[in-house]
Formats: sequence, structure tokens, C-alpha cells
Amino acid sequence: MNNHLLKKLRSEIDQIDYDILKLIKKRQQTAEMIGMIKYENNLQIYHPEREDIILDNLKAQGLVNPELIDGIWKKIFENSKWLQRD
Repeated sequence: MNNHLLKKLRSEIDQIDYDILKLIKKRQQTAEMIGMIKYENNLQIYHPEREDIILDNLKAQGLVNPELIDGIWKKIFENSKWLQRD
């Protein structure tokens, strides 16, 4: 096994993970702003139809396993709802 290649690929994974974290943080900030708008306008936080649309759109891309999308985004949705309740 080429240790240099392994080290390079692991470094790539580390950078991708960091990029994902930055995007998750940006999504959280956006969800908080949405929560403030919903609060100010007395709107419901939870919209299952919106979540279904998002999941369907992501799965339609065919980029990754649909079960992975379900698992990741359902956790993201839970976090967004929690952020919007504060």
C-alpha cells in the first residue's frame, strides 16, 4: 500500500469534513433566521411537506444512497426545528 497516497487521501477527507461542517453551520444560521421570521409572523415551525419535498429533491439527484440522505437530513431537520424553537 502506498502510504503517501493514503496520507494524501486522508488529508482530502479531513478538508471535505471541514467544508461540510462550515455548510452545516451556515444552514443552522439560516434556519435560525427562518425561525425568527416564523416567530414574528406567528407561523408554524414544523412543515412535514417541506421536509418531504427536500428529501425527494435530494434523492432525485441520484448522487448517494437514499437511506443515507434520509439518515443525515432527518438529523439536520431535527436540529433546525430545535434551533427555531429557541
